[in-house]
Amino acid sequence: FKTWYVDSDGFGHYLRHFLAHYGHFFRDQQETHLFVYTKLHKEFVENLERAVQMWLASKGLTEEHLESMLRYAQDTGDVETSGIVDAMTRMLEYHSWIDYIFGLKSSAEVQDLIKDQWFKPGWEAIGESELRWSVQHWEQWTHEEWNGWWSSRRDWSDEEWEQWYQEQNDWSQHWWDDKWEQWADKNWSGGYGAPTGG
Repeated sequence: FKTWYVDSDGFGHYLRHFLAHYGHFFRDQQETHLFVYTKLHKEFVENLERAVQMWLASKGLTEEHLESMLRYAQDTGDVETSGIVDAMTRMLEYHSWIDYIFGLKSSAEVQDLIKDQWFKPGWEAIGESELRWSVQHWEQWTHEEWNGWWSSRRDWSDEEWEQWYQEQNDWSQHWWDDKWEQWADKNWSGGYGAPTGG
């Protein structure tokens, strides 16, 4: 299980991919969290739980087996496994997850780790479990940002809306194939959909 966790297509790398992909959604801590945070957490947990279930099935194991293995590791003083268990447990509960994500995002060491994460394997799956990236970049917007977006488009014709709609479909359907060359020279330190300054 530890090997799976730290492998290049394991959960540890998924966490880095998640931060590279959605990191810019997590703005400075606010008293009232954005609704999209709960949606991101739901997607995160579903990807994690699906991957764990897939790993267990591939080994012919059940959740009871996993609990026994992790309990044994903790009882025998396996600090590394205890850290993994603690991290994964915190991921399942929203408030500890959001604090953990903001903590990672503010860490200079973590930011260094994810600088080139866009070009590392693991985007498609955790092991044999397919990953789902379902939250759209515009879902991070505040009401003010939505109003600004709409005010610049309120007078669009049907043809302009149709063209915009097709562009959204093309983006989601050809995420990797059509965008790879365009991404080659970009700075992705802000993540998908973040302002590039240009």
